Amino acid sequence: MPDMRCIWKGLVLSYLTTLKVYYCEKLTHVFTSSMVASLVQLQFLVISYCEELEQIIAKDNDDEKGQILPGSDLQSLCFPNLCVVQIYLCNKLRSLFPVAMASGLPKLKELDVSDSSQLLGVFGQDDDASPVHVEKQMVLPNLSFLKLDNLPSIVCFSLGCDDFLFPCLWNLKVDECPKLTTQFFARKSNGSTSAQSEVLLIRLDFMPLF
Repeated sequence: MPDMRCIWKGLVLSYLTTLKVYYCEKLTHVFTSSMVASLVQLQFLVISYCEELEQIIAKDNDDEKGQILPGSDLQSLCFPNLCVVQIYLCNKLRSLFPVAMASGLPKLKELDVSDSSQLLGVFGQDDDASPVHVEKQMVLPNLSFLKLDNLPSIVCFSLGCDDFLFPCLWNLKVDECPKLTTQFFARKSNGSTSAQSEVLLIRLDFMPLF
């Protein structure tokens, strides 16, 4: 549907488990903030070839560019059963989710982001948004697979959080991310993996972790 700008308005999607969006070239956002509360059963989210997509979650009534989610809305967003997120070829997307939402993804197991030329970070926080308190260390407790591929603008895993912890990560692939120069994925002594920004040691030749 190349001319569709909005998928839905005012719907309650309590039983939706899978959403796949392909070739919606004028779509600017997928969800609004008020919809997220009803998406408690969403498990799989796949978005591909959406060239005008700027946000996955936008402010309600976001018919114009530049609408920013207030800080209180950011902290209330969550997908409690989301397991898999795959994002491909969305060249206007600058981040997937606000960093304050990371604690609302307790079951996320697979995160695959590829071929998105303007992506700056997987998690982000807009400079114009209301200030949001974010813990210095955030945890994705069940993330086991992480792939970042052909993201020429990405500079860090998260904009707005110094340290992300992945206690269950076993498969990690980072390729063709030339600006990822302040990001370090490190094994901790307890066997977990972390993504830390602004560190001195740089390593970009990642292999699967066992």
